[in-house]
Amino acid sequence: MKTILTLCAALVLIAVLAPGASAQDGNVYRHLVAFEFKKSATEHHYMEVIGDFMALKDQIDGIVSIEWGFTDKAEPLNGNYTHAFLVTFTNKEAMEAYLPHPAHLAFKEVIQKRVKNVFVLDYAVVE
Repeated sequence: MKTILTLCAALVLIAVLAPGASAQDGNVYRHLVAFEFKKSATEHHYMEVIGDFMALKDQIDGIVSIEWGFTDKAEPLNGNYTHAFLVTFTNKEAMEAYLPHPAHLAFKEVIQKRVKNVFVLDYAVVE
């Protein structure tokens, strides 16, 4: 549990410092996602998931940006989560429309084959 809380704190800090829209733009929302891949996942599987996630920006209105990265294991508190994604939305309504969007639902089917655990944190940007 301590690992998850530390991961949350670190990811929120990263997300708040991310470039892009800000609260001044009108209640910008962020969707932070971290993946723990299955042990059977290969480099090809990682790239498939990353490519499909990044493609959502062109498929769903209201996404300002999507960025991603992977851990270098410098901080031992990230558990087995290796890849993180930060999606910035124009507002809360855009984030809420993203969740049931057919492109997002199709992406969720892809990751179920490759990802063991997912951590998600949604929040309004506050400055």
